[in-house]
Amino acid sequence: MRCWFFLVLALAACDDASSNKQTDADRDRCQQYNGGDVASAVAACTRLLQADDVRLVRHVHAYNWRAQAFMELNEWERAKADFRKVLELDPSNTFAAQRIPYIEALQEFELHTGLPAMPK
Repeated sequence: MRCWFFLVLALAACDDASSNKQTDADRDRCQQYNGGDVASAVAACTRLLQADDVRLVRHVHAYNWRAQAFMELNEWERAKADFRKVLELDPSNTFAAQRIPYIEALQEFELHTGLPAMPK
């Protein structure tokens, strides 16, 4: 009977280790989107935000990184929504507070000129 107990513990530890590796990889991919595949960075950030174990990720950072990736994709509304979430979690976050009006200015530019504010 004791053998089963240790087997269950060992399997649980392996599962946690693999989960931690995935979360670490997602965190690295999420925050290092520059110069790479921005869409995969968005996916990695989203997985981090869906992680059950909040000790493994600080959600405010994941929202911030994903918002920046959305900006690179010219997905303004999604970027603003994530920056608003950053402000909800951390009201003193000046970066997020400054980015929302910046995005709105980019949207106005696009509206009035018909040109992309940030070329892809």
